[in-house]
This record gives sequence, structure tokens and C-alpha cells, in this order.
Amino acid sequence: MKKITMPAKKKSNPQNVLVNWALIDDMLLALCELHEIAAATGISLEILDEQSKIKFNKSFYEYRDAKRAETILNLRQSQIELSKTNATVLIWLGKVYLGQRDKAVSQNPASNPADPEITIELHGSKSKLLNPAALNQKTNDEE
Repeated sequence: MKKITMPAKKKSNPQNVLVNWALIDDMLLALCELHEIAAATGISLEILDEQSKIKFNKSFYEYRDAKRAETILNLRQSQIELSKTNATVLIWLGKVYLGQRDKAVSQNPASNPADPEITIELHGSKSKLLNPAALNQKTNDEE
């Protein structure tokens, strides 16, 4: 039986590979993973790293980190802008970045502790969240 051997794979010269940096930038700004970029471009991470060093004087990983930081900054700025017109986003940002928390306060000592009344305090103004069980109780009492 004749032994079949595969021809040796030629190593690509990083200088001979054409890299579509616009596509890579779009993918990095969309927070794509490195293996997704390599698959989409058909270029190994090793060659992308070499090309990045040639073109940007930094490793592909450093280039990726810079693009990721740019996206995160843009995302935070968009969230801050949205919070000016959307109270839900404003409350979420307060919880995430300022450590603010919802505080359960019972106005009625005889109320069921499983159904607390929720009061949210934000910049000195208070809002009460209606308890669905309490709403059902009022509706049943009115009937």
C-alpha cells in the first residue's frame, strides 16, 4: 500500500497578506472576539499580530484593547445621554456607578412583610412603586 503524504503547508509571509483593516476595525468596535475576526478575514491571529506591528507599531492585542476601550467609552456616553430622558436608565446608572439601592419601607406596620412597599429616592425626590398584591386587594375590597 502506498503511503499518502500531504504537501507541507507553506508559511505565509506577513508582508504579503492583504488585511482589510476597515472590516477589522468594524468588528473590533462591535466587540467581536479575536477568533471571530480571524475566521471572518481568513487570516491567522499570528499574521494579524505581525501586520498590526508593521502598520500600527503595536501588537494586535494592544490594538484590540484600544478599539474595545473606544467602544466602551462611546457606550457609556450614550447611556449618560439616554439617562437625560429615560428615568429607568438613570436609576440603573445610579445603581451601577453610584451604588444607589432601592429601599424597602413599610408604611403600614400591619402589612405583610412579603409585600413591602418600595420607595425609590433619587436626588431628594421620592417615588413609590405600587405593589401588585396591594392593587389586587384594593380591587377585591371595592367589589
